[in-house]
Amino acid sequence: MEEGAYSFGGGDVVEGAPLGSFPGPLYLLCRAVLILRGICAALQLRDVSVVALWRRWAAQGLREKLHLARARTAENQALDRGLHVKL
Repeated sequence: MEEGAYSFGGGDVVEGAPLGSFPGPLYLLCRAVLILRGICAALQLRDVSVVALWRRWAAQGLREKLHLARARTAENQALDRGLHVKL
């Protein structure tokens, strides 16, 4: 299994479509979308689009230079491990 992937135990999630692992970042994105949808439903908010909310940051990420994106990833991983990052 590749690093950063989530294992599904080797079973079929959908019959006939085996899925042994799922990319970690995409899995977390899907979880975030579902959490936001649940919050909106609990607050009885209608017509809230996660895509519209995140459009600006997604476009920025697509324009960002690869070395800057990798540096941001390393910084986020350090923060996840509890390390302090000097800005």
